[in-house]
Amino acid sequence: MTRLSDLAGKRIGVTGWRDSGNTWTRAALRREGVDIKDAMWYAGRLTAAHPITDRLDGFGRPGRIEATPGEKPMVELLREGELDAIFTPFMPDGFFSNGSPFRQVLADFRSAERRYFEEVGYVPGMHLIAIKADIVAQHPWIISELSALVDESQRVWLSKRRKYADTTPWMFDELLKTSSDLPEGWDVSGFAENRAMINDFVGELHVQGILPRLLLPETVFPFDVDGSRTGVATSN
Repeated sequence: MTRLSDLAGKRIGVTGWRDSGNTWTRAALRREGVDIKDAMWYAGRLTAAHPITDRLDGFGRPGRIEATPGEKPMVELLREGELDAIFTPFMPDGFFSNGSPFRQVLADFRSAERRYFEEVGYVPGMHLIAIKADIVAQHPWIISELSALVDESQRVWLSKRRKYADTTPWMFDELLKTSSDLPEGWDVSGFAENRAMINDFVGELHVQGILPRLLLPETVFPFDVDGSRTGVATSN
């Protein structure tokens, strides 16, 4: 298996059914013609060190989306051939070691992700920050302030990362490639800048059966009384 389309008809493990990262990965599979109905899905813990919890969150479908058999760690199921692939935001211990039995499906994942960005125009966002309405009513400035804080945090982090690029041998090359492959401002926060991404994400939640009805981005982030959006959106 070297292409996302190769996962059709396979047994796929996920660390959480409605997790944003897994939602985006299933969206990438759908772009390659592999829908939820085209695979068998199991939700469970990645390793024995992770807790046993309900990772289906009520979205299980017998015969299509189920908990891992006996709550056995998914890396063990993958090693034994009971799973064909796993969707996970964090690699298990030993993944980066020479001789690891695990690999990514896509060998040249960088080129694939760059093509994805060229096609959709954004890097998928992983988090939404919500603020209770009564807090916004008392402190209406908090939305723009939080958005500015997110942007400044990203700026400071990137500045330090570029300064201390010797933390890993080829980080300098990675930083240069990121700057050349992605346009300036690809990670800026704000509703207008991220509307297309929010629209696609909400659409995927609906298509994948997580949201019962299709919502508009303007519904997720309604206008406040002062004309600003009651939320913060960012690309990463």
